[in-house]
This record gives sequence, C-alpha cells and structure tokens, in this order.
Amino acid sequence: MVSAFRSENDGANGTSRHAAGEAVDVRVEGVPNEALRDYCLTLRRVGVGYYPRSSFVHVDIRDREVYWVDWSRPGEPPLYLPPGETPEKYDAGSSAAATPASL
Repeated sequence: MVSAFRSENDGANGTSRHAAGEAVDVRVEGVPNEALRDYCLTLRRVGVGYYPRSSFVHVDIRDREVYWVDWSRPGEPPLYLPPGETPEKYDAGSSAAATPASL
C-alpha cells in the first residue's frame, strides 16, 4: 500500500476519497502496474486511476466504474488524457484539461 487515508492536513482536499477513507494507492511487488490496472478494471463500482509515470495504481469506491489516466510525474499538476493518448504534445509546455468530467 502506497497511500490510503489522508487527512486534509496531509494534502487531501475536502472532496478527496482518500480523506473519506474510500481510496487506496497500491502496487504489488513483481506485478507490472499495467497488469494491476487491468485487474482493477474488472472490479465493480470502483474508480481506477492509472499513473504511467508513477509507481502505483489508485482504486476508490464509487457508485459506478470510472477510469482515468494521469500522465503527470510525481510533484507535477495532473495531466489527464484519454486512455490511449500519450503526453508528448503536452510535455512541450502546453496544458491538458485540468480534470476529466467523470471524476
């Protein structure tokens, strides 16, 4: 487990599922994040966040399944792109939409 409950004092905002105790960031030693992501996508009523430039997969409790990809590097603002799109055109200094509407 990389991260689970985070209080607002630890950087979670008031709408964070981490602050509500409804989210976890995980990695499994020896399992590629792509495989972990694919498994999590088979679960019902969860949100799955894939972070290709980080070392974890985010899973949270929801009323329906949601999936997003955040290409930001650790410490950078989010860079949400549609699944399958890569960030090369954004790495040059452009910015992507701040947050997917489904989040």
